[in-house]
Amino acid sequence: MQLEWAERGGSRSYYEAEHAEYLSDTARRDAGIPFQLDYAPDELHKANISGDAPYGIDLPGPGIDGKVGPAIWFVDDLNTAFAAGGFPGALWDEGYQEPPAGLRESLAAGLLRL
Repeated sequence: MQLEWAERGGSRSYYEAEHAEYLSDTARRDAGIPFQLDYAPDELHKANISGDAPYGIDLPGPGIDGKVGPAIWFVDDLNTAFAAGGFPGALWDEGYQEPPAGLRESLAAGLLRL
């Protein structure tokens, strides 16, 4: 399956096709709706439960950074996740167990900010 995905061009061709579709939708662009690059399923889909729309980043232009949601910049969101060793803390509010003591710190050790 992975080989088939790569042979079809992988994620690059998928996102190029998604962007081309967005560019052809002049009504969306005229309404000021930015292109959303989806990058992860929502937390319910990750738990194999039907959920909401995927997490994505709004790309208002050709720049490297965009917003995730109404107020969080993508690079800032990545830096927060990296600083926490990939476990930024929102999961604990959802009832998941805390990771073992020191795990986040050991995973974050040596990571640089973007």
